[in-house]
Amino acid sequence: MGEKKIPELLAPAGSFESMKAAVSAGADAVYLGGRKFGARNLASNFTGEELKAAVDYCHSRNVRVYVTHNILVHDDEIADSINELHFLFSIGVDAVLLQDFGILHEASKLFPDLELHASTQMTIHNPEGVLWAEANGVSRVVLSREMSLEDISAVRNFSGTEKTGLEVFVHGALCCSYSGQCLLSSMIGGRSGNRGLCAQPCRKEYGILSLKYDECGNPAIKKKKGSCYMMSPADLCTYLNLDSLGASGVDSLKIEGRMKLPEYVAIVVSVYRRALDLIAEGSWSPSDEDETLLLLAFNRNFTGGYISGESGVSIMSVDHPGNRGVYAGRVVGYDREKKKVTVRAEWRIIPEAGDGILIRQNGAQDDFGLTIPGNAEKKGHEISFHVKNPAVPGSSVYITKSVLLSKMAKEVSSSPAGAAKKIQVRLRIGFDGRVPVVSAVFPSLHGELSYEIRAGFEMQEAKSRPVDPDDLRNIFCKTGNLQFEVADYESDYPSGLFAPVSLLNEFRRDLFAGIEKCLIDVCLPSEKNIAGSAERKDLFLSTLTNKKAVMPLRQAGRTISVYVSSSAGAKAALDAGCTRIYYEMKTAPGIDSSVYARELEEGISAASEYGAEFVWKWLRITDRSFFMTAEEILELLGNSKPDGIMVENVGDGIAAKRIAKDIPLYGGQGLNIFNYLAVEMFSGDYRLLTLSCELNRSQLKKLCGLAAGRLPSRPSLEYVVFGPSEILISENNLPAVSLGDNYSPSEEYGIADTTGRIFPLQVDAYGRTHVYNSAVTCLIDSLPEIFAAGVDGISLDLRLYSPEFAGKITELYVKAPARSYDAGKKLSGSLNLLKKEITSLYRGEITAGHFNRGV
Repeated sequence: MGEKKIPELLAPAGSFESMKAAVSAGADAVYLGGRKFGARNLASNFTGEELKAAVDYCHSRNVRVYVTHNILVHDDEIADSINELHFLFSIGVDAVLLQDFGILHEASKLFPDLELHASTQMTIHNPEGVLWAEANGVSRVVLSREMSLEDISAVRNFSGTEKTGLEVFVHGALCCSYSGQCLLSSMIGGRSGNRGLCAQPCRKEYGILSLKYDECGNPAIKKKKGSCYMMSPADLCTYLNLDSLGASGVDSLKIEGRMKLPEYVAIVVSVYRRALDLIAEGSWSPSDEDETLLLLAFNRNFTGGYISGESGVSIMSVDHPGNRGVYAGRVVGYDREKKKVTVRAEWRIIPEAGDGILIRQNGAQDDFGLTIPGNAEKKGHEISFHVKNPAVPGSSVYITKSVLLSKMAKEVSSSPAGAAKKIQVRLRIGFDGRVPVVSAVFPSLHGELSYEIRAGFEMQEAKSRPVDPDDLRNIFCKTGNLQFEVADYESDYPSGLFAPVSLLNEFRRDLFAGIEKCLIDVCLPSEKNIAGSAERKDLFLSTLTNKKAVMPLRQAGRTISVYVSSSAGAKAALDAGCTRIYYEMKTAPGIDSSVYARELEEGISAASEYGAEFVWKWLRITDRSFFMTAEEILELLGNSKPDGIMVENVGDGIAAKRIAKDIPLYGGQGLNIFNYLAVEMFSGDYRLLTLSCELNRSQLKKLCGLAAGRLPSRPSLEYVVFGPSEILISENNLPAVSLGDNYSPSEEYGIADTTGRIFPLQVDAYGRTHVYNSAVTCLIDSLPEIFAAGVDGISLDLRLYSPEFAGKITELYVKAPARSYDAGKKLSGSLNLLKKEITSLYRGEITAGHFNRGV
């Protein structure tokens, strides 16, 4: 019985040192980023030269390299992005991870031989999303971290997904929100996760509030229910479930950590490597020692995550957002005069000098950390040392940085192969006369290779002491610190010959240098393919500099769309003069399809009376049960169909075309349309696209101009000009996580940060939490500029508000565009008056969003 097939082990590399640690620890592949376009902009990352060196280093050890190019790219960056992709292709990277749909669209045409992976930032979380990826040149999808093993198996077994590789996260930090759908850092501080600069505000403490809103959406009653780190997830650790993951059909197991130190990478990768190798042999069971090593490396408590079937409070680290370390023991004594503390170990690890520890006392404000000094006194299971802070006997002590762990990490990293297996080489030494000729056969990332090298010297007849056959064998089988091992050796050495040992050693070094070069070269594209991609790239880039391809400013149409959550809200907006309704009904668990269908039917009928469009907006995140409900609703509607279906991810677009073949598609903000190439990508399937709210005024103008000049049959383009941005979508029910048994589904909730900002929440029918910005975007005074930029319409997000408020706001915006085009008149005065009317209705914080400054 042979070994089981196990998935690839994929390791993070935020620096060259971390990359070497990952390789030594036994990673099958590493993922790393350049200085631009990566989602971890604050990691050390790699220059162009370092990228080339890293790729060569890994390929010479049969380790694959995937480069992260996974942020949104605005139009002014397209040329740099495409040039970077060509460089990555030319140096032989094994794949590139992408988030931006537009860059994917162009890269698949310009670089057909470059393997493209869909980053988790693309929010692909259902089988239909994988089908879309397969159809658009993607060979592997990094699935959303919110998917369970059952969900992943459903994708793997879904017809048409067989050719697409599946990659899942198995260890490291989790995000509170679906990746690619989080604007929390972006809206709070302008540091966008979609641009690689997330500031992780989710790791802060938030208060949970019970809210009552007035008719204008202002929180009228605010009752604090408690506070905790409700949006700070524990760290993912699937170590205990690794055998079931390996059997699930996934192709790659990914460890998070490009911001982590090399020591972390070395330890975590080596633990998972040992486990996977034993699983392949059929002899694995979890090791307490290895689990302890993972905890020591870094943890915010561990969770098996959604992938292991966990949810709710078990996913979160609600009482502390930082590294917990490993429990070591308790404070058993404190000498107040000498400021000396005594700690007794109560677990398998005894603290020692040089360890970093955390002493947890009465509360977070009294906790303190320190490094145990070198003059600490150790007696058995106790250790005493001086401290600056008073320590309360009975306090818990945690090791947060271990000297022992650092030593182990250095051993792994300094070893030529560490936990990795050396490359097995078969050697045969022959002779052409007296000239040694060595042939080698060895595995590579692209199959078995052979290499032959002829010595630049002749061996001579020995006058005294000939080279012994065993000596010759020892010389050529000696690999020392190299990544190679001679697995098989043959020789037809005729005996009786002599050559200096130094000459034979140099010949052996040339042999293995040649093998290494073969391993690198086989991963490089051919000169012909490089030249072909360069020609296509240059032709494309020349069109970007063509000024005729950018249309001048124009006054586009003036459609006004309104997002609502009830048929009454739809009627109010229609009465006020809007031209399109996006309807997303407020739902609760157990929603009746017939109730939903009845509400839709009322909205469709009302829109028809006003000659307006009615578009059914789907939830931003969906699953199989939602699609089944959608089919039921469409059947109940009969001939009374909506004018369109708005979706917010690519999988839903595929599902909608299957469920409702003849109903046009509209693209929501979840698609992150950030450049004109993304508009081109969706042109064939979508009637309208909503542009990213992270675009500033100049980027909006550039995108619309390029789309108008280059895409004659493009979809309509729309921009949101009013409403609280949906800034986070969590798989968790956040109020329930915070309140436990005190949670009531019938209450309205919000969260508050330490500055007093209140972020409204909505929990949908599937238990997911949608968090909205504390400030409402209001761009009524910028409408002339927005329309002049070339958008085809504007939209108002009024889902959280009463029908009365929705009607009033719509009426003000309907007035504004007409005034905006009165020739020769100053507009600022009238528009500012309209804005004052809005602020008199909504008394909360108003913002221009990213329109002025961008991210």
